[in-house]
Amino acid sequence: MSHRILPITRLTIAFIAGAVLCKIALQWIDIQLWELNAMLIAWAVAIFLLHNRRQSVAFAMAVSLFSGTLGALLFLRQFDGIRYGVAAGTQHLTGVIADQPQRKAKTWAVRVHTDSGADVMAYLAPDAVPEKGDSIELFACYGAEPTCPADNPDTAFADYHNYLFYSGISATAYSPSGMWRVTGHRRPSGLKSRLEAVQTAMTEMYREAGFRGEEGAIITAMTTGDRSQLSKPMRQQYSRAGVAHILALSGFHLGIIYVILQSVIVTLPLGIRWRNCLRLVIIAALVAFTIVAGSPPSLVRAAIMFTVMMIASLLQRDNLSLNSLSLASLVMLCYQPMMLFDVGFQLSFLSMLGLTLAYRPLVGVVHIRCSLLHRLWSVVVTTVVCTVFTLPLVTYYFGYFSLMSLVSNLVVPLLAIAMMWLTVAWWALVFLPSVQTFIGDALTFVVHQMNDFTHWASSVPWAVVPFRSNLLGVVLEYVVMLALTALLVRIYHNVSRNFRCRA
Repeated sequence: MSHRILPITRLTIAFIAGAVLCKIALQWIDIQLWELNAMLIAWAVAIFLLHNRRQSVAFAMAVSLFSGTLGALLFLRQFDGIRYGVAAGTQHLTGVIADQPQRKAKTWAVRVHTDSGADVMAYLAPDAVPEKGDSIELFACYGAEPTCPADNPDTAFADYHNYLFYSGISATAYSPSGMWRVTGHRRPSGLKSRLEAVQTAMTEMYREAGFRGEEGAIITAMTTGDRSQLSKPMRQQYSRAGVAHILALSGFHLGIIYVILQSVIVTLPLGIRWRNCLRLVIIAALVAFTIVAGSPPSLVRAAIMFTVMMIASLLQRDNLSLNSLSLASLVMLCYQPMMLFDVGFQLSFLSMLGLTLAYRPLVGVVHIRCSLLHRLWSVVVTTVVCTVFTLPLVTYYFGYFSLMSLVSNLVVPLLAIAMMWLTVAWWALVFLPSVQTFIGDALTFVVHQMNDFTHWASSVPWAVVPFRSNLLGVVLEYVVMLALTALLVRIYHNVSRNFRCRA
């Protein structure tokens, strides 16, 4: 399928352009929601008047302007909701701990969903151990400090506050010893709450089974999403090796789970209709796993993308197309438009864009009959494409790139896949303790090898090269990259066409 600009892709591009222009304009002018609402109505009227007429260009332009205005409107609505969610200087806060608390050097960092509906990042003195779901009351001795860049001119923590703001957090607050307390604990009642409680239960079972130390922390992080046990040196080790994304649940992990479940379906003697029904069960399983893991943004994005692409597959459409990727992105951005400026979303989107555009031409360059070798070649292509398409953005945000990234991303993902398969087998054989113990030993061995390899990769003197791209450089790099990709796709289609003609 040629990667032409299809209707949903055009709508997505217009939506993104509207949100970006709104963000830029807010630095100089004060935009009101009613103004964007009026523009949206005007474009809707234009679409209605131009519908069923032969003015296709004007109609397409009106639809694009409607989509762009909708992007700006939804972005501004969420922007204002976060910006004014908590009044600056507020000292008394009550709410519920929304995420797993993170242990810092001298405090607990907890995300509190306040009774007013806003989110606050609270830093609590270690008087007690807070838990996700606890109702909490705290006194911020310095008052709530806004994270919105327009309301907080502090340049020392500008990047951190900007990250928090675009993650949906309205303010930060510090509560010293004796100034906060847990007022209650939310018991799991609904299906979502019960699934979230499974994460804690799985972590406890890992501890009881003897998975401790660095290996236990890696297994817990990659299968439950709980990264609280990961030490800072271990995080830095994986980061320097260029495989930090392995530790954060994302599309890579959902892809492994999908392959495992799909492999089970293929072995069942069922017809096409029953297999399609089971694919719907797979979608439900992926959504359930996302909730169990605490619904981190990276996993939510991956779940939505997988759901859209699997539905496209069920409808006998191309599930690895630019249109499917655009639809998944449009759904996510309509729900949370400020996600567009989250580095995690940008990296995952660019990875998928690279795979959508360049995966098939590169895989088709080499004709391999052996299925095992073909899968290994697919892993190599996937690694290279994802690394290359995210490299400019990595250098822009983090100011470095890992020379060991390509090597590490060829080895570590294979070990991670083996780890995930062994973990599934460990849970499936829970009623056979002797076999489960053997699999647990194999699981620990694989994770130990993965840690040893990342330790070696990160200790190489030239593993990390400091380099920071500016915004103009990033734009030019992606223009060149997309041009080369378009040339590669054209060459691939010409070669494929000539090959079919000769055959």
